[in-house]
Amino acid sequence: SFDLVITASEFVNDFSVSGVDVESVDKSAFTSSNGTVFTTTLSYADMDTSHYLMIDANVATDIAGLQNIVSENFMWTYDGTSPTVTITAAEGTSGFISNDEMITLTFITSETSNFGESSIEIIGGNIDSFISVDTTTYEATFLPSGGDGLKTINVSIGAFSDTASNTNNESVVFEWNFDSTSPTISIVESVSGSTDFISSDDSNITLVFTASEYTNDFNISDIIVVGGDVSSFEGDGTVFTCVLTPDCCEEIVEMSVVVNSGAFSDAAT
Repeated sequence: SFDLVITASEFVNDFSVSGVDVESVDKSAFTSSNGTVFTTTLSYADMDTSHYLMIDANVATDIAGLQNIVSENFMWTYDGTSPTVTITAAEGTSGFISNDEMITLTFITSETSNFGESSIEIIGGNIDSFISVDTTTYEATFLPSGGDGLKTINVSIGAFSDTASNTNNESVVFEWNFDSTSPTISIVESVSGSTDFISSDDSNITLVFTASEYTNDFNISDIIVVGGDVSSFEGDGTVFTCVLTPDCCEEIVEMSVVVNSGAFSDAAT
């Protein structure tokens, strides 16, 4: 609710609240200290909508007996809704993994507000190049710091307000997993556990390959063998196995197995 002041251009003695035409609003009785200024309290339901008010013609009479003409419309909008903000990145959706040197963030508010760089809370990085694209859209660059790991961006409750002074609701936290570390892989003979050299009279041996982090593109073609061949390759994620068999049946066969640099990638490519 709010108090409305109505001012007549000259003294009138028969103006009452019934002469006020107002939409979707309750009005209280007038109070008046003289015949030109009248005050009433307007009350309305807590619904975001526009309202108008006008003074009808012929509802007040001056001392000469002349009746008033219709007033201009007085219009206002009630806004009791807290603004919201969504956070997105050009490089991926929340929770994605990448080794980008920086990512571009977009903040979209639900209505015009005083949202600014100070409204943003971050963990694991810094905001740079914050700009306002229009009255509800903002962009910024996020630079990771503190090494690999989870980086978060969010807007806390009450960080900004709309034009009606409603403070914002808390945003959904945007997450980015920064990974700039290249994956490694170890090769172990399954029985002895040796990682560098074994001597065996077995016709074949089983090798176990363990990646330092998840990969979905390591395969048998990434394994370089000298003096033998690999088969029965299987595995997924971080652990893979295959069978190593010598090329021929000579009494002594020396074999080597290696995975070259750049042969496979992790999830942050």
